[in-house]
Amino acid sequence: VGEASPIQTAEFGLLEFVAGDKVMFLRNENSLGVRNGMLGKIERIDESVVTIELERGELISFDTRDYNDLGYGYASTVHKLQGGTVDQSYVLAGKHFDRFITNVALNRHRDNVELHYGEDDFASYDNLKRTLSRGDSKVLAVEFAQARGMDYAIEIDEAAQVESQKDFTRYYAEVLTEAVPVKNTLADTYLVSQGLHDIQVSTVLYHPAVWERETQSFMPALVAKAVGQGEAGIETKGMQVTFLNEQGEKAALEEPVRYSGSADAIIMLQKPTKGDQCWIVAADVETGLAMSRANPDLRVACLATQERFDKNPLQGKNKNELVFCASHDTSLIVTEKARSVFVKKGFNVTVSVIGQEKKIDISIRMKQSTQDMKSSDIRHDVEKEMDIEI
Repeated sequence: VGEASPIQTAEFGLLEFVAGDKVMFLRNENSLGVRNGMLGKIERIDESVVTIELERGELISFDTRDYNDLGYGYASTVHKLQGGTVDQSYVLAGKHFDRFITNVALNRHRDNVELHYGEDDFASYDNLKRTLSRGDSKVLAVEFAQARGMDYAIEIDEAAQVESQKDFTRYYAEVLTEAVPVKNTLADTYLVSQGLHDIQVSTVLYHPAVWERETQSFMPALVAKAVGQGEAGIETKGMQVTFLNEQGEKAALEEPVRYSGSADAIIMLQKPTKGDQCWIVAADVETGLAMSRANPDLRVACLATQERFDKNPLQGKNKNELVFCASHDTSLIVTEKARSVFVKKGFNVTVSVIGQEKKIDISIRMKQSTQDMKSSDIRHDVEKEMDIEI
């Protein structure tokens, strides 16, 4: 072991490192080609400059006065290590584990994995099994164990389901925290292929490694934050994920677009710059982004999910104008359901199937409708109910 070199880290203060130490990067940094949770091994330290070999074999050098988001890489949370692989892993089960988290934890090794648990967290082995099996994710953690000779029944109670959903929600909240702007990412490549250039919307982001249950692997994804009314005001309610392949195309999956979260949510894409109270609601993120680009003065959102959006938080109290914009790929069932849902919520609904040539027409028609409305009709409670900064 060589002489230890002290490095002032952003999260843990002064830490001592030596050549050969395994380290973890704790912040995305495109200029270095690293992301939060990535592992590496220190090759050498020259005063404040450190050289690290990444897991993919690449050597990078940087001054720790410019980037010091480092920590020891010998132990990690499950989420931090998503997408990573080690030779040998030791998993300490916790009360927050469920099928989804356990499946990720038990698939980070190349050679061997050991699962440990403490009696302070789990009074019995049966209690451990119930915890690791709970949740409504379609990924079964026990499938991994059963394939290796551990045959036992899955027992899930209602309380465990609730706790599992809370953990599942926390996981996606962490994904959103780690997600980065789409510029110069695979998500940017995908959006450009859809005719959407230079997208800078804080609710539409990119994450390089989101767990995908069909392929049992981590995949890059376009992620969109869904929000709704909570006890303390507007809060994150879920996340829509569009899985991508390595070429920046929509992944060839049975369900490439998925939503995880509660039904009382919507994805806000644009708040009006001039106080316009009309709404454009799109069936999907891509159509919504196109409409916000063509109509910069109007309020634009998109459905968080096309399956269960009847509880979305929008309310039209004075027959406010709402244009539901469907693409040519939107099913007639979704379109007709949207018309019915928003009419019941008090909106005067127009449905349009959007092509390139129709975007400006919508903008003009919406503005004309606004001009025809009385000022008393425009003053309503939508602004208070969904006053969302994006």
